[in-house]
Order: sequence, then structure tokens, then C-alpha cells
Amino acid sequence: MCKHTAAHLFIINMQNRQSNSGHKNISFDVSRQAWRLELRTRPGHSKTARFKTLEAALAKRAEWYQEREQYAQEEKAKRDAEKQETAFSIIKKDITIVFD
Repeated sequence: MCKHTAAHLFIINMQNRQSNSGHKNISFDVSRQAWRLELRTRPGHSKTARFKTLEAALAKRAEWYQEREQYAQEEKAKRDAEKQETAFSIIKKDITIVFD
């Protein structure tokens, strides 16, 4: 029986997860004879689609990347707006102290 360390098993797993297309998030599904695209567009929301051609999968991936970037920008805008709506604010002013 072959013994592997946890690090070695992790490396084997990462090697097995590589795409067989040479493109990120796209692989060829042999059982369905189609290109498979899987992409997480936002937290907790993944999309999967299959295409007859690699070019169609690449075009859809670009569209989904744009959707993911738009979502990230909207979330950043929400966070920035929330930061400005705080319960209190600190105002820095010059002051003069007079001693008697």
C-alpha cells in the first residue's frame, strides 16, 4: 500500500482539477461530448453551461466575468455608502486654548 502525506495528496488533487481545455473554468465533458463552463458569479451562486464549441464557451465565460465584475462593483458601492452612513462622525478642527 502506498502512503502519501497530506501535502502530497493535496498536490495530486490540484493536478487532477486542472482543466483539460487549457482555459480557466472550461473543460471538455467526454460523456456529453460538450465543453463545460462552470463559474461562480457571486457568493453562493454558481453557473454551469455546456456548449458544442470552445469559442461559444469562451464567449459566455467573458459575459459571466463581466457580470461578476459588475456585481463586485455594486457590492463595493453598497459598502462605501454604508461607511458614510455611520451613527457618529469625528470632526477635526483647530482649537485655541487660553490660559489665565
